[in-house]
Amino acid sequence: MKRSPDDRRGPREIPFPISLLFIPLLLVAYPLSIPVSRIMRIYHRRKERRFVQEMKRLGRVMGEQDLSAALQDGRGTLIEEWSGTKGPIRSWWTEDNITSIAPFRPTRRGLDAVFGEENDEFSSWCAEKYIDNVNARLVGTSYVPELLDPRARGITIAIPVVAVYKGSRKRQHRNPSIENH
Repeated sequence: MKRSPDDRRGPREIPFPISLLFIPLLLVAYPLSIPVSRIMRIYHRRKERRFVQEMKRLGRVMGEQDLSAALQDGRGTLIEEWSGTKGPIRSWWTEDNITSIAPFRPTRRGLDAVFGEENDEFSSWCAEKYIDNVNARLVGTSYVPELLDPRARGITIAIPVVAVYKGSRKRQHRNPSIENH
């Protein structure tokens, strides 16, 4: 016998309270999440330190004095490389003024680069020309405290800053509320 639409409305009766199933799961998962998150933080820091060491070996890390001189002279561009919203966020410096030579509209904010698919052409072009080549030097990374982004250290930036997204669009969740800001 088919139920009428009126019979389907109203609260449904659940024979066994589902919430009781989740309480033991939460009691086990919460204490485990603390050491797991610490282990993951250590893993990401070590991975980023290895990356920095490789960039140093290749001569692609810019010293603080060289960066200060470039910032005082007002030359070059600072490139923010975003791998997603959780990091790492790397900062690169190049001698070129990217905003004046880019064949695509440069992205100014990191969240625009991460969530705005219309910026993918600029991100690809900039990453290929500067980050993946020897045309940019690493100046900061969010996972290595000794090599923090210049703005995180309180240094005023008077040169153009562009943002590049190097993550995967397949796994990236779009958040329309962030895009509109």
